[in-house]
Amino acid sequence: MKLINLRSTVSLLATATLFFSVLNSANAQKPGEKHEGQICQVSSFSMNKICKEWDGQWQGIGVASDGNCYFATSTHSSGHGAGLHKYDPVTKEHTMIAEDMTIICGEEFSGSQQGKIHSPIVELDGWLYFATHLSNYWPEGIDIYPGAHVLGYEMATGKFRDFGIVKPRYSIYSAIQVDPERKVLYVMLSPFQPDLVKNDGVHL
Repeated sequence: MKLINLRSTVSLLATATLFFSVLNSANAQKPGEKHEGQICQVSSFSMNKICKEWDGQWQGIGVASDGNCYFATSTHSSGHGAGLHKYDPVTKEHTMIAEDMTIICGEEFSGSQQGKIHSPIVELDGWLYFATHLSNYWPEGIDIYPGAHVLGYEMATGKFRDFGIVKPRYSIYSAIQVDPERKVLYVMLSPFQPDLVKNDGVHL
């Protein structure tokens, strides 16, 4: 498998707490039906109790073919990276897959952080694919950022595959998609360093 040959709207986590609403499947609303006053069961998990550095979540969430919801927790920290999680809507069990994507990327001693997964999480052949994004937006954070990684996560085994930094110093803010027929993964790279912003643009 080669990198070059290889959505759902989400709510913002203002308090770093993730909420899941799970409807009883027997009472699930069908197209065209109106269910007024229906009660939803809500489970709440405080991400802040797991890691105080996590401060939000945006776009890095999706439901996979195994029925689980996979989601990321992001940070603006200069000392901690993004987390990756799984939620089982049947058992209502939360599992932390990885606490710090910086470590998964092998950069825990770099001084920089892979602080966010702002990309969607897309799936192909039992693998989930996503991209990292820089942590803090202060000049000292931007200046030392090595670049975004594209990562794969195999649901059956729990193994990660790091495809590395796509383009040095560039981040992957949000865009990633897979072409299942051609088995190609596309990402869009964004410059954040002032010199790159001034002299260059985005790359597909």
